[in-house]
Amino acid sequence: MNIKTITDPKKMQERHDIAKILKTYLKKLDIKEYISFLPKKCKKEGYFYITLDDDKGKCLSFAGLRIQYGTKENIKFLDMQYFVTDPKHTKKGYGTELIRFINNYANENDFVSFNLTISDESTAKNLKTFYSSTGFLLSGLRMSKNIKYTLKTDQTKKSALLTQKKQLELLKNKKQAIDETIKKLEEC
Repeated sequence: MNIKTITDPKKMQERHDIAKILKTYLKKLDIKEYISFLPKKCKKEGYFYITLDDDKGKCLSFAGLRIQYGTKENIKFLDMQYFVTDPKHTKKGYGTELIRFINNYANENDFVSFNLTISDESTAKNLKTFYSSTGFLLSGLRMSKNIKYTLKTDQTKKSALLTQKKQLELLKNKKQAIDETIKKLEEC
C-alpha cells in the first residue's frame, strides 16, 4: 500500500480511477466536467488529494481536501470534501488507514481542525459510526442555500426546483434526527 498527497492539478486530472470511484457514489457526477474543473478548484480553494493506492498504483481509497484559513494569522482548517473507498474494497480497513494518515498530516502541518460534512442521508448513520470511531465528534448541523446557479432549459429549472424541495425535506429530516440525538444525549 502507498499513501500519496497529490497537489498538482495535472496529476490529479490523470487519476481517472479516482473520478470513477467518486462516480459510483455521486451518480450525477459528470466525470469530464469534474476533471476539467480540478485546476480551478486547486488554485482557488487549495484543493488536493490524498490517496491510498495498491502496489500497482490503483486507488483503493481517497480524500479530496481543501485548506481553509481563519481570520487570525496562521489559523488553518482542513476540510474534507470527498472521502470514498472503492466499493470492491470496503470493510478492509483502507478508509480507517487513510483517515489516520490525514489526521497525522493535519497535526504535522499545524491545522487547527479537520472537518467534514456528511451529505447523504441514506448512509449518514453508517458514516457517523465510522467517523466517530476515528475520533470525529458531531459538532452541529450544516445548512446550505443555493444562491446562484445557471439553468439552461425550462426542464432543468423544473428539475432544480424538485431537487431543492428534496434538499429542503432532507434538511428537515436531518434537523429532526439531530434534535432526537441531542434529546437522547441529554437524557443520559
